[in-house]
Amino acid sequence: MNFKVEYGINSNFIDITSSLNKYIINNNYIVIPFGDHNRRDMFCCDPCVGEQKIVKITFLKNNEVFFFDSSENVYIDITENNLYKELSCPTYILDIINSHIIKNITNIKSACISFQSKNSNVFPITFSIPECKIVKNVPKKNKLISDLIPGVLSTYVYNNENDYYKEYMSSTFATTFRKGGWDCLRHYEILACGSIPYFPFIENCPDNTLKLFPKHLIVEGNLLFIKLKKQKIQDLSNDELNQCENLTRRCLEYTRNNLTTIKMAQYILNKININDIENLKILYLSGDTREDYLSCLNLIGFKELIGSNCHDYPKNKYIYKNKDIKYIKLYGKGITYSNIIDDTLHLNDRDINVETDILNKDYDIIMYGNYHRGMPFFDIVNKIYSPNEIVLICGEDEHCCDYKTFSYKGYNVFVRELYD
Repeated sequence: MNFKVEYGINSNFIDITSSLNKYIINNNYIVIPFGDHNRRDMFCCDPCVGEQKIVKITFLKNNEVFFFDSSENVYIDITENNLYKELSCPTYILDIINSHIIKNITNIKSACISFQSKNSNVFPITFSIPECKIVKNVPKKNKLISDLIPGVLSTYVYNNENDYYKEYMSSTFATTFRKGGWDCLRHYEILACGSIPYFPFIENCPDNTLKLFPKHLIVEGNLLFIKLKKQKIQDLSNDELNQCENLTRRCLEYTRNNLTTIKMAQYILNKININDIENLKILYLSGDTREDYLSCLNLIGFKELIGSNCHDYPKNKYIYKNKDIKYIKLYGKGITYSNIIDDTLHLNDRDINVETDILNKDYDIIMYGNYHRGMPFFDIVNKIYSPNEIVLICGEDEHCCDYKTFSYKGYNVFVRELYD
């Protein structure tokens, strides 16, 4: 190559030129994707964690240097030594690259909720979304794709849930992709708002991660967006508009049937062979009550399903309706996961006797909302409950997880980022 590519910010750059060799398309082109998270995965490095980085490209012949932020794809013609951004890239190059992308993403296997594992009590799990957040009908659209671009901080202009949701509702497609982990609450918010997630590189997602997510519909949406992306929504034909609306309806239907918080609670109980919930009592334990999406969403689902018979300790105050909590100051501004459950569904008197209730086996199931963040009373729980009456949930993005050890001992383990 007649150029050097570096990734970083200020004086902290890493030379990633050699890593690009495996991404050459048709022997001529390289695409460096938009977004820090996509670039981090492609380059297998992050020189400045938590900071928005740039790509620096130096032509070796004359030391001419170009800088690219994270807002757009960068296209490199390695034969002609030319650089392009999305709007300046010649159509014939985009057509070649899009054909390559289409070939790759059509190879992905359709997502399937069935799961086979060497460890029969290890199960995949994903985020979910409260049913009250899902639109009833496909909203009217005024743009092809949302202006909100993950990883591009200048587009983060929404300070409340209503405006944030309206942006997605007005968009036929909305961009999303892997963040810290493949699973991301934004995927579900887009679906719930009646928009189609445009999810580049989803074909690289491990089969058992995002297992409950409709990968087959997302791949179909990616193909449709690639076909339409050069047009404005007002220029789409009736047939193209119908294709978009039909796919949106199917995405919404899948979300209602599979991805709500109450459906996820039912999924967990189904996997641990509990079918009768009439008198079921669950103790939902947390070692850390700071905001945690998966723990909060699953707790919401169990509260919706069995009410106060699911007791959370310590109280996860963020999911409850409380005039004294400034929800906007929570992680992610509290959007989607906070201020949902009536406060009367937490019985404060039960907090006093938690340890005694465990010793008396007053609960049928003990559940740890995110066992990486603490396992209170675990020694006592182990003495009173058998492993198959204990549920351990791993909701971390990146982790060195000992779920196999727990599985071999007979515990029920649900893992969000499951790569086996």
